[in-house]
Amino acid sequence: MVLGLIFLRYLSFAFEEKRKLLEISDPHFLEDEDFYRADGVLYLPEEARWDFIKKRANQKNIGEIIDKAIEVLEDKYPK
Repeated sequence: MVLGLIFLRYLSFAFEEKRKLLEISDPHFLEDEDFYRADGVLYLPEEARWDFIKKRANQKNIGEIIDKAIEVLEDKYPK
């Protein structure tokens, strides 16, 4: 589980950095996956983002939340 968390944190950090740049330069494209992929960054659905997980860290089902985040990414990016 720890490796999954580290992986999610890494992906989320890259995603948030790209998102901040888009907010400044092209806010119309914040949800356009191609703008993230163009820089080698995976677009993360809401439930796979670190902030989403962090806000729910004290819930009893945090393991399920993390599993769901990884599952969503596996479905979105099967390769």
